[in-house]
Amino acid sequence: MKRRIRQIIVLLLLAAAAAFVAPQAYWYAEAQGPVPPGVRLGGLDLGASDAATIDASLQYAFSQPVAVYYDQKRLILQPREIGLRVKTADMLAAADAQTRGLGRWRGFVYHLMGRVTPPITVTLQYAVDSGALATWLDDVAAQYDRPPEPAHALPLVSGKIPTDTLPFVAGKPGLSLAAQESVAGIMAALSSADKRETHLVLVETPAPPPGIGALQELLSARAEHWPGIATVFVRDIGRGQEVNVNSDVAFAGMSTMKLAILVEVFRHLDRPPNIEETKLLTQTLGLSGNFSANLLLRVVGDGSAQAGVEVLTASMRKLGLVNTFMATPYDVEAQSFRITTPANSRTDLTTNPDIHMQTTARDMGLLAEMIVQCSEGGGTLLAAYAPDITQAECQKMIEIIALNKLEALIPGGLPSGTRVVHKHGYINDSHADVAIVWGPSGPYVLSIFIFMPRWVLWEFSDGFMGEVSRATWDYFTWAAGAQP
Repeated sequence: MKRRIRQIIVLLLLAAAAAFVAPQAYWYAEAQGPVPPGVRLGGLDLGASDAATIDASLQYAFSQPVAVYYDQKRLILQPREIGLRVKTADMLAAADAQTRGLGRWRGFVYHLMGRVTPPITVTLQYAVDSGALATWLDDVAAQYDRPPEPAHALPLVSGKIPTDTLPFVAGKPGLSLAAQESVAGIMAALSSADKRETHLVLVETPAPPPGIGALQELLSARAEHWPGIATVFVRDIGRGQEVNVNSDVAFAGMSTMKLAILVEVFRHLDRPPNIEETKLLTQTLGLSGNFSANLLLRVVGDGSAQAGVEVLTASMRKLGLVNTFMATPYDVEAQSFRITTPANSRTDLTTNPDIHMQTTARDMGLLAEMIVQCSEGGGTLLAAYAPDITQAECQKMIEIIALNKLEALIPGGLPSGTRVVHKHGYINDSHADVAIVWGPSGPYVLSIFIFMPRWVLWEFSDGFMGEVSRATWDYFTWAAGAQP
């Protein structure tokens, strides 16, 4: 009897439960749309909306613009620009597959339990025009990519090179868009309902190291402010880089030609200079004597100074210094014809050079470089004239050039204690200085020839050459990575 009563009670409870649950189950089933409760499409909870409403909602949500950052620049990508279209039907099918059979009632079960239904997310499915996206990225790259900027010179101050700061500015790195690497981030933003921004992947290109073009820029600008014609030649002996500022303009040879005489004396002698020849070399290179220079030309010409200048000119031609010649010895003006060179054939710039001896800043700078290279066991002098010229003789030449103790002009622009040898020269309207400087990264040549009509003031000449010399030293120090 008691067992029967318990069965009846159980049946009554089940009936009561069924009576309570059945209407709710009916209402739950009736309220179902294409997407069951707890299922999110692309991160959106679209409730019991019908298929058309779901499609409209998805298309609208994922048609909103995406913020795309190129470095600090904010760009806007409109999904319609790349043909984005949500595949709503595919997503509904995927949602149905995840909740088919008893799984469709999972939301109802959690409802009866008084718990929130754990969401099931259906990944956004969409299509884009990959070609249109590639074009959009190409346009961004074309507009915003920037190449690395080379180092450059500071502007002049009142026509002069700045002295209170380094006159050069380091280069800047470049930026370029990595298009393929950026696609993943863009797609993630396009397919997110709330995080609709991304940063493009950029590649930084290092700034190029300091190049000698910065020195070219600076010295060219300074030469333009010289009240006449200023020519400058710089040669980095170790790297073969150079600066040319009108360095092929013909000038009077002046006392700089004594460098060529020095080379020819050692080429002619097959022994070390004797006491008398050493005295003449000292007077010529150390004291810039013209008379002693002519006596050395006699040594070169086997007793004839005129023959000596002819030997010297032919030798300069062989070395490739085609703008350098002597037609007569110093202080002899007996020439009745004009020697033509590429430099004195120019019609754009002229210094009305002495017809008896001429050269250029470039030729004298290259000759100085040849002496240095020879002293180190290589270069054009040894290639052209060994064994008539030896490494030891070139080392001796440098010692003799160092007998010039004038500390103005190019040496005046160098830090105290810098090793430098130079040969200067001047006449009324032209001044010149040719120097070998042992800089922070190796030796370099600086050759400066300047012209002013009628008369060059020493103060102007000394100031200009010192200024150019200091800037050149600063460049090589900066390029070597040290502080000038």
